[in-house]
Amino acid sequence: MTAGDGVITGFTDCVVAVLLHLGCDAWASTQPDVRGIQAAVAAGAGVLFLADDHRFIALNVTRGCSVDDDPATADGYVAALEAAAGGLGGREVLLLGLGPVGRAAARRLIAKGASVLVVEPDEERVVAAQEVGLEVKAVELAAGLSRCALVVDASPAAAIINTDDLLPGTIAAVPGLPSAFTPAAQAALGARHIHEPLAIGVAVMAVRAVL
Repeated sequence: MTAGDGVITGFTDCVVAVLLHLGCDAWASTQPDVRGIQAAVAAGAGVLFLADDHRFIALNVTRGCSVDDDPATADGYVAALEAAAGGLGGREVLLLGLGPVGRAAARRLIAKGASVLVVEPDEERVVAAQEVGLEVKAVELAAGLSRCALVVDASPAAAIINTDDLLPGTIAAVPGLPSAFTPAAQAALGARHIHEPLAIGVAVMAVRAVL
């Protein structure tokens, strides 16, 4: 959608590629905005992926429901962290950021039985999260890293965590872009640095929109 000024080159092609990889019959409309929606529905599309400056959603036009990217991405990364860690119950997890994805991740982590320590420079966000029942504890980054081998990076911070900051066996789920981990830290983590900026969220959106 062309509302606003934000344009991510190749975004549509990447979404289509993810959906095709999942086995969906997916294509990109050659028409913009409302004409694109009309053309997609006329061609028989049951689910539309739509994005503007503020929202990225999957819209099921036959069921009249939508799936938002933020909670879908958060839930996908928490699921990946849970699988890699062998469970989250009773574990401490360090969460970087309490934006839309961070709040959704906190909610899912707590539901999985994790204790959530959060690094968030905006104290109002921490208070707001606590006021809606999210049991998160604010900590400084160094303190959190010294306690937690499980990390969810939902922040916009770049390269603030180095190899010296990592506990043995650290696993990082990183929906944030760019990653808060330096290239050296990412290399040290290897497959334990779970970072795919689009595919995980799109996959969860597709499944929830269809089922």
